[in-house]
Amino acid sequence: MKGSTQMAKVLMVIAVLLSFCLVPFQGYAQSKVITLKVANWFPIAHKQTPLLESWCKDVEKRTNGRVKVNYYPGGTLVPAVQSYDAVTKGISDVGNHVLGYTVGRFPLTEVLDLPLGYPNNTIPTKLANAFYAKFKPKEFDDVKVLWFHAQAPGIIHTKSKPVNKLEDLKGMKMRTYGSNAKLMSLLGGTPVAMPMTDVYDALSRGVADGLMCAYEATEGSGLGKGLSFILRIIQPRNQQC
Repeated sequence: MKGSTQMAKVLMVIAVLLSFCLVPFQGYAQSKVITLKVANWFPIAHKQTPLLESWCKDVEKRTNGRVKVNYYPGGTLVPAVQSYDAVTKGISDVGNHVLGYTVGRFPLTEVLDLPLGYPNNTIPTKLANAFYAKFKPKEFDDVKVLWFHAQAPGIIHTKSKPVNKLEDLKGMKMRTYGSNAKLMSLLGGTPVAMPMTDVYDALSRGVADGLMCAYEATEGSGLGKGLSFILRIIQPRNQQC
């Protein structure tokens, strides 16, 4: 009986010593800083850039510095087309992706690109977030969706040749992407698929005669000079996540 009591005391001392040993490691784990790589392909002058920058700062502030954000603007970490895959492969932890840049990758969500006649960017943004909240498409199971945002209705912009009616689009090489390419074909233009980041060079080299995008996209991408507003067409824009 006496031996059992002594053994119990020894075990208790060992348990206490082990608990003291664990305290520093637990404290270290709690104080360890988490580093996130946030990739943004939007040009520096684009309105989306300060929005994502402020989100990064807000994350650091709300976590009291326990989360540190390494922010990569202007496509310095990954280009626009690869932004989604970059997150799934661990190249970046957070990214901003245009779903239309990866046609066929998100077949269920492409329903949002049907010609529903969105009058502004607010309505499709609310619709996209409500759509995801209700249906939770499995095509996004490999990432954690933070939010969706959409663009305003597309405007036909051309470099030189004026477009006063739909017939004038025939044969013109118009930059577009995703399901918008199908719409451009129906309107008579020849779709040239490429991300927005490649449009400036495409217009300069004659690869494209114009493009279909919202007003703010031309400003943010530095395309305002040399383009003329010709024709306004209410049409959907690929949602971005």
